[in-house]
Amino acid sequence: MKHRNRTGLNVSWLNRILYNTPREHDAPSPSTGFFDIEGQPVPLSIARQDVRAARELIRAAAVRTAGVFGIPANWLSYEVVTISDDEKAYFQLQVSLRIWDEQLWTQSSAFEQQALKRIREDDVNVARAVRAVLWRVLPDAGCPHDELAGAAAWKPDAVKSRSVAYDRLRTELAMPALATLPSVVTGLEASATLPMPDQARAGFSDTHPVQASGFHETRPVPPLHEETEPASLQTRPGRL
Repeated sequence: MKHRNRTGLNVSWLNRILYNTPREHDAPSPSTGFFDIEGQPVPLSIARQDVRAARELIRAAAVRTAGVFGIPANWLSYEVVTISDDEKAYFQLQVSLRIWDEQLWTQSSAFEQQALKRIREDDVNVARAVRAVLWRVLPDAGCPHDELAGAAAWKPDAVKSRSVAYDRLRTELAMPALATLPSVVTGLEASATLPMPDQARAGFSDTHPVQASGFHETRPVPPLHEETEPASLQTRPGRL
């Protein structure tokens, strides 16, 4: 029953606050409001009894992606965050950059696409339940970007010059002879593709991929080998 004051206005919301009265709309929202990348409604997600297996599958796919493309295992750490929605669960994969590398950061979108591809190959329902892949840089990773650029950096001329540098970077990544050079171009959006696995391995230190069976907990896993440093920039005569 709705309560009205002498002016005839609906004050039921005030009564809920004063008397802590629940209402139907205060219940957890259903999952039917989510849509996949094709704009289709997402079906029922992972049941709670399958959450642990799904989390391990997501983490293993991320680890496998890094291993396939030769990214040193100790450069990244992973955490799978569970979001509960009534009796179902959804996931966010958080990728933390432990050692700063400009090229790896600019290719975060490509890493996300490759990881989601492997999750879909393993279980399409788990892939549908992954709501986001989030990237963060750890404070001690060595990121040189401590300050946000000023207004001049976002002017059309500055944006255009970065776009030219970005196109040059993509051209270099597409050339086998130059694909081993780490990028030093800053302020770029994520690349759409990672270097091919055999090319990517040449650009990183010699490391061994972490096996998925070693990831069973949600906390970051310590490195299984000696720490490596980002590959130093190699230049050719006459090139910057």
